[in-house]
Amino acid sequence: MNIYFAGSIRAGRVDAGLYHRMIVYLQKTDRVLTEHVGDMSLQESTTDAEIYAQDTAWLREAELLIAECTCPSLGVGYELAYAEHLGVPCHIFYDRSKTQLSAMLTGDSYFALHPYTTEEEIYPVLAEILSTTRVAIQEARVKRIQEMEARLNRLKLYLREGLQSVTEDVRVLDAYLKSPQWLSDYEADERGELPSDLLRGVLSQDELYNALQAYDEQNG
Repeated sequence: MNIYFAGSIRAGRVDAGLYHRMIVYLQKTDRVLTEHVGDMSLQESTTDAEIYAQDTAWLREAELLIAECTCPSLGVGYELAYAEHLGVPCHIFYDRSKTQLSAMLTGDSYFALHPYTTEEEIYPVLAEILSTTRVAIQEARVKRIQEMEARLNRLKLYLREGLQSVTEDVRVLDAYLKSPQWLSDYEADERGELPSDLLRGVLSQDELYNALQAYDEQNG
């Protein structure tokens, strides 16, 4: 699972040690895209535009966002809003004895809030989040592949018989093939994480690409 860890950088590094320990915990089972946030000697060496491009690319790749918000940060707030727009599940941790979160976070029911008073409270909550998120991701993945497989079958039927319009199917399949979701689904299949009886011809890049190419050729 790809995790985006959000924590303060320019607004203050007082909690960098905590970020590092949380990231190390997450990395035991999953991939943290932003492991540099926990680097105790972090020094920025790229332009602001490059940072923005990289961080937003990681957000589009993420399947889960974990934020530690004890140290207020405009950047983390932006990342949370961006992730919400993308539909990425967001979990916010903060030390209730040190900070009071903005109402823009506490008032938004999309965000799952996890106040704590000691660091030891964090890790059992993280374990539960990882477990439940994996189940949700797998269920959504299977449902998505089934939908895309049905669209691909309609497209192949159209190419053979031309009996119905598949314009919307083609649009959705083309977007899927070009999206990080297709690659994520393909890699999950390669790791053997999909049910053995799941039909998944749509995860054959050649099969899907060739069907889309044949449609384009037939329709000019």
